[in-house]
Amino acid sequence: MASARPSVQHAQDVLGVPTKVLIQTFVDRILVVVTQMGKVGSLVQVTMSSAAPMIPPLPPPPGSENELVLPEPSASIVLSPLFGAPPPALGASSDDAQTMQSIYVSQIATLVWTHDPLTTSKPVVVGLALKKLANSISTPDAQRSAFLGVMKLVMESLRKRDEPASSVHDD
Repeated sequence: MASARPSVQHAQDVLGVPTKVLIQTFVDRILVVVTQMGKVGSLVQVTMSSAAPMIPPLPPPPGSENELVLPEPSASIVLSPLFGAPPPALGASSDDAQTMQSIYVSQIATLVWTHDPLTTSKPVVVGLALKKLANSISTPDAQRSAFLGVMKLVMESLRKRDEPASSVHDD
């Protein structure tokens, strides 16, 4: 959106872990950093074929208004690792970590593109540095909750970016 602030930071706990999101808009791309470790982590550039349409998320089914509904990432998304390896927090093995990183960065880029359709031609560079879930809570449900918590934080950050600069207090 033309009036969006070029940079925004937002923070909140995700499953009890302080999590920060930084969104920085440049002329040629958008940088999104999601960190629980105070560092950029691994960087992946996400691009999409210009011929692929972005499909906005469907409204939630009746009775599930409180559930987070995410847009589905396009099959034409291309992930290009730029720096670092997938954080071990995202999976037990390197293959699991790679798969989880792909899911996270594809969804984050899709959120950016569906939030502002004018950005679909811009690559999104995603930095991911997430802590490993404690063994006591490392269940599929906890992993899903962590994923949804991160996506909710990214969505809130995108909305915050659209607010007038004078009414927003960066964390």
